[in-house]
Parts: sequence; C-alpha cells; structure tokens
Amino acid sequence: MLIKKPASAGMEDRKTVVLQSHLDMVHQKNNDTVFDFDNEGIKMYVDGDWVKAEGTTLGADNGLGWLRSCLF
Repeated sequence: MLIKKPASAGMEDRKTVVLQSHLDMVHQKNNDTVFDFDNEGIKMYVDGDWVKAEGTTLGADNGLGWLRSCLF
C-alpha cells in the first residue's frame, strides 16, 4: 500500500518522511509450550520497558507498524 499525503500548510519545504512496515506475522511457540494459535489469545506481560509473550512470540510487530503508519 502506498499513501501519499500533501504537506501541512507551512511545512511544504520539509523533507519527506517514509513509514515502512509489512503485514505478515510470524507466530511461533516454544517447544515446551502447548498453544493453539487459532483459538487462544497471546498471553502478554510487561517486563520493565518491554512487552513480552508467555511461551510464544508476540507475532504482531509488523502488523502494528502497518497500523501505526495508517494512523498518520
């Protein structure tokens, strides 16, 4: 998807900003984890400044990048 948006008034001389991401999401679980990606939600927790998943990958990093780009 390519979205072009004109500059805001008074910002026409500023450099272009490119926001890039992709949509595929990689879902993986640890070998010792029993998890059904079709029927269970990711079990997230906060560890200091990081959001982590219990026994799985978060699987949403790129999708969130795409969503954030669309919100601009």
